[in-house]
Parts: sequence; C-alpha cells; structure tokens
Amino acid sequence: MAHVTQKYSIFLSRQITEFNGLSNHKISASGALSLLMAFSLMLWFAACSPLKQSLKKVGENPVFAGNFTGFVLFDPEDNQILFEHQGSKYFTPASNTKLLTFYVANRILGDSVPAFEYQIRGDSIWLWGTGDPSFLNPDLPGSRVYNFLKGRQVQLVTDQYAEPFYGPGWAWDDYSESYQRAKAAFPIYANAVRISGDSISGAVTVVAPSIFKDSVIFEADELGRAIYSNQFYVEKDWDHQDRLEIPFFSTDQLYTKLWSDTLVSEVQWTAYREPIDTRVFYSVSADSVFKRMLQVSDNFLAEQLILLCSWQLFGELNSSRTLELLTDSLLADLPQAPIWVD
Repeated sequence: MAHVTQKYSIFLSRQITEFNGLSNHKISASGALSLLMAFSLMLWFAACSPLKQSLKKVGENPVFAGNFTGFVLFDPEDNQILFEHQGSKYFTPASNTKLLTFYVANRILGDSVPAFEYQIRGDSIWLWGTGDPSFLNPDLPGSRVYNFLKGRQVQLVTDQYAEPFYGPGWAWDDYSESYQRAKAAFPIYANAVRISGDSISGAVTVVAPSIFKDSVIFEADELGRAIYSNQFYVEKDWDHQDRLEIPFFSTDQLYTKLWSDTLVSEVQWTAYREPIDTRVFYSVSADSVFKRMLQVSDNFLAEQLILLCSWQLFGELNSSRTLELLTDSLLADLPQAPIWVD
C-alpha cells in the first residue's frame, strides 16, 4: 500500500486513473484495467493517425468525466513524447509505486531472498527474522525453509521488528481486506487464511491453515474478520468458486502455534539477542517475489520487500529508515523527492 505523491515524467509510459466521487458507480479492478488498456490503445493509434485531435476528447467520455486521468506515451529511441493527456499534472501514483519497490529491491537484494539469520545451539536452532514473505506462501512455491527446519527445536528471536503491524496512512477499517495484511519479521501462509469451496456442491473444501477451520462462521451478513481476534465471517451469497483470502490477527502466540503445527516440532519465542556468528539461509529466488508482486499488485509482498531491504542495509527491520535512505540515494535523481505513505 505504498504511495508516493509526486510527478513522474521519467517512465516510458504512464497511465494513472484516480476514481473519485464514484459512489453511484462500481467498476471492478478488471473492468477498470480493461478501460485503461482500451484508452491506451486509442491513444497509441491517435499518435500515429489524423484521429489524434478528435481522440483528445476522450476525456469527455462519461467513463472518465468524473475521474482524474493522465497518460504519457514516450518513445525512448526517438527521445520524444508521442502523446500525452494531462501529463504535467500531479497524481497519486498508488500501486505504480511498486515499480520503485521493484527497482530498489532488485538493486539491494541478491538473486535469492534471505529467509532468516540462524545459529545452531545444541539441539535448537535460533532464528532472526528478515521479513521473508515466502514461508508456506501458496503463491510462492519452492521455498527451502520447511525442509530445513522440519523437526527441529526452533527459537524465534523477537524484538528486532519494532514497527506497527500497519504502515502510516493505512485505513484502520480495512484490516480484514486481503490487500491489508500485517507486516511481520516471520510471516507464514502470507499472513492470511484461505477459504475455498466447490461451486457445484456448495461445500467448503479447504480452510488453510487448518487451525482456523472452526473459527469460520458461514452464512454471515458480510465477509470479514473480528477486529481483534481470529473469528472469520463468510457472507451468505458467497460464490464457492471464489477463493477467499482474509488476513489473520497477528500475535506472537499465533505465530508460535502456526510454526509449531507446521514444523511438527517445538517452537518458542525468545527475548532479543544480538545476532553474532550467524549464517544466512535463503528461501526462494528474488525474481519469483518480484514477478508475483508486479503481476497482481501485491501490497503484502511490496511491504515485506522493503523490510528485506532494511535487513540487508542495516541488519534491522525499519521501513522508515530504509525509505529515507533510498530517497537520498537510489532515488535521488527523481524530479521531486518522493513522499512515501504506507
């Protein structure tokens, strides 16, 4: 949910729409994307045909009339703008900021994602979290963590993550929305419960992680979760063909339970100790995380990537410190300093 408030004229193309005042209009994400893609194609052909002038009136279309829409098409070979519509206006880039997250994470992280720092002490293995979002994340298969830790006695070291679960600017009442999952040092199952069903039989087929199977109330008035507990609600008219994803309420006790049940071993939280003489264990390829984040505009992965960059830079999980450094270094050549609001 990272946002940057500034003007970008350095990207090859930009297409940003801010839907405001649409209380009487509901446009799905796919519908909005289709409209914008159509708009893009129209402008592409407009730049290469006599229709250019007439298509400038596209902004008068009722679809865009109540919105703030901008578009810039830039040809890097000829170094010229082919077409622009309100290209000099200021916008809130919203999820386009993930392009910056990708840029900085690709520069800072290596080929693989660091899962944790670890140290083996007798029969136990001590872990210092890095914010790796891949552990048992169904959208990021191939993590090596499970096989490495299964059956071991694990000590999860706390307190290296001192930030709030949510970032500045997050809407407090979006806590049960799939796009607003709590940030964490040791995320697991992408910090959400997934509910799947069979559209033919109407049966619920999967509640994962399974420890939540008795915490779901079906036939509720609306979809969501209790604000301070892991009581989940599924609305009466739920289409069982749709897979639901609801963030769980994160606590140290819950993480301990999830890790213990998953690894079939004893897992405990322990007070913070400085990681000395530790080794780093790697989980998945960084490219797989980048790809997933950009393809579906995954807020959770974007936030966790910033935490991973923080660990890589400072050995701590501090988003604010990391963004301040990135603004002054890797992003210093932007026309205006970005204002990150997570």
